[in-house]
Amino acid sequence: MGAPIGAHERVLFAGRDVTGAAVVATGWALYHQPQAGPGQAWLRLGWEDVGRVAWAEGSGILTLTALPCSGSSRLVLPLSGHAPLVELARERVASTLLGGTLVWHRDRACAQVIARRRPGTDQVSWILAFSRAEDIDDAGVQAQVALAITELQEEIGPAIAERHRRVS
Repeated sequence: MGAPIGAHERVLFAGRDVTGAAVVATGWALYHQPQAGPGQAWLRLGWEDVGRVAWAEGSGILTLTALPCSGSSRLVLPLSGHAPLVELARERVASTLLGGTLVWHRDRACAQVIARRRPGTDQVSWILAFSRAEDIDDAGVQAQVALAITELQEEIGPAIAERHRRVS
C-alpha cells in the first residue's frame, strides 16, 4: 500500500476504512493515509503514543486517542464491522505498558507515573500526568515523582534510553 514503514517493521494488518482511506498496522505503529494516491501524506501513530483505544460497536468506529504529549490528538477510523484491527490495536498498545503508579503527597494522589516501551527498542518513555498544574513545580511532589520513577526503574530493569514526557 506504500506506507512508509521502517526496515524492521512487520505488517500485521493492511486494509482500508469505509471511506477508502488506507490503514496499515505494524508491530510498532499504525499508519493512516486519509487521501488515497501517490504522494499523499501518511500519518504515523506509534503504539507507545496511544493513550486509549475505543471501539463503538454500533457505529463501527475505532478511535485511537493519542497521549497529549505525542503531538497528535486522535485518529478516528470508520470500519466495516468488527475488524481484526480493533483487537490488534488493543494488544499492541497494551504491549507497550511496562508499569505505572500513583504518586501521593500530603494524603492525596497528585500525579501518575507511567513507563512505556517504544516497540522495537529498549527505549522507555516516562509519562508524568499531574492532577493539578501547580503540582508540576511543587518540590515535595517532584521528590515523590523522582522516587516513584526510581522504584519503577528497579521493577522494570535498566533501559537503553529514557525520555520524560509531562502531561498535565
